[in-house]
Amino acid sequence: QKDRTTQLKFQLALGLAPRCANSRKLHSKLKYVAEAVIINQFSHVVDRVHLQESLANRVSEALNDLNEKAKAAVRRDIQNYQTALDKLDEKKDKLVDLLIQNTIDKPEYDRQSQRIQDERRRFTMLLEESQLSISDAWRVTAQRVFELAMNAKSLWNQGTVEQKLELLKKLCSNPVLEGSTVRYDLKKPFVTLEEMTKKVDWRPHGESNPGYRLEKAVS
Repeated sequence: QKDRTTQLKFQLALGLAPRCANSRKLHSKLKYVAEAVIINQFSHVVDRVHLQESLANRVSEALNDLNEKAKAAVRRDIQNYQTALDKLDEKKDKLVDLLIQNTIDKPEYDRQSQRIQDERRRFTMLLEESQLSISDAWRVTAQRVFELAMNAKSLWNQGTVEQKLELLKKLCSNPVLEGSTVRYDLKKPFVTLEEMTKKVDWRPHGESNPGYRLEKAVS
């Protein structure tokens, strides 16, 4: 009973639950799988996510290159939005002059003024979104993913059971125990890295926001 309790605590710590909870009492007893059996099945996870330093450097350089190109495009957008806002200000000033000169009546002034205000709100929102997207915050996230992938093997081989549990929580999601077999999904950024390692001449193509895939997945 003590061994079963220990094994159950280990499964719960990993977030690993049997697919069948025996809620209808269809089975005479639940099967508790030994800690070592579960750990051994997870050991190949680190092989899937392992990233050699040379490849990590290539990926990092490529992402940096794409990021600089994307930022240059965003800077052009920011400049265009700011120019549009300046022109709207000029248009509003001219509209006020027309009202003062009685060239247009108040209802017409209000109608055109509202249109200018709506346009100004739209360009302001686009400008703010562009200014946020030019941030380098994704670099920090990507670096964490790279470092974990490069160090995964040593962390696993040298870690205690508790440390291995913490590592698995960072690498895996949706763990399920089917009988004595463990099923799981790799978290998205490590799926991306695994795909990269399978391509000898990996180089990203057509990615307008190179940090998106990594950043979105890790958050």
